[in-house]
Amino acid sequence: MELSLLPLKWGKAKDYCRQNYTDLFSMLNEDDMDRILDAAAQEPRLTLWVNRDPLEYRSWSIADNYQCPTLPRHCGALSITERVWESKPYEEKLNFICYTEF
Repeated sequence: MELSLLPLKWGKAKDYCRQNYTDLFSMLNEDDMDRILDAAAQEPRLTLWVNRDPLEYRSWSIADNYQCPTLPRHCGALSITERVWESKPYEEKLNFICYTEF
């Protein structure tokens, strides 16, 4: 995994990961969530974009208890501080984590 501290919109983050690594990181289970929290431990105030893969593991905040995509907020982001997912507009610039390999 590669943590990017360069905030980008969701689509640009996905493109960046695909061009430079493998893809935008996704959280399919609790182990993936733990890996992201470990990778971002030095930056506890981050909110990170995640991939749009179907979510088997869920940790939505109470206000955002649904899956992406939804309108007007389109995609899931992980709040490191709160340790929950939040729904964020695609146009918001956030940090992200890329897969370095599958």
